[in-house]
Amino acid sequence: MKCLLMFLALTGTALFAGDPPTKFNLLLKAQAFAKAIETHIQSGDGVLLDLRTPDEYEEGYISGAENVNFYDETFKDQLKAMPRDKTYLIYCRSGGRSGRTAKLMAELGFKRVYDLKGGMNAWKAAKQAVAQ
Repeated sequence: MKCLLMFLALTGTALFAGDPPTKFNLLLKAQAFAKAIETHIQSGDGVLLDLRTPDEYEEGYISGAENVNFYDETFKDQLKAMPRDKTYLIYCRSGGRSGRTAKLMAELGFKRVYDLKGGMNAWKAAKQAVAQ
C-alpha cells in the first residue's frame, strides 16, 4: 500500500474521489495543480502559498498566491497561525522547500495540502500563466 501511495503522489494521480485522507499530502503535476487551484480557490476553501523569497516572488508568481518566505525566521509560526480547515496549495522554485513544508504542515495538523511537483520551474515549463 505504501508503494502505491508513493506512486500516486509522484505521478500526481488521485486515488480518491474526494479529498485525500487526513495528513495525506498530494504531489501534483502542473496541470492537476492548476485544476486544484481552480477548484479550491474559486470555492473559497483554498489558500495558495508561494514559499519562495520575496525576490523570487517578484520575478513572477501564480496569480492569487500569497508569498510566505520559507527562509523567514517566523515561517513556522506563520504556518501555526493558519487555519487547519482550509485546503493549501503550495509551491516553491523546484519542489524542495514545498516538500519540506508539506511534511511540516502534516505534523502541525493540516489536513489537505497539495504540493506542485517541480515547483515554479515545472509550472513555467508546462506553459501555465505567470503573474508579474
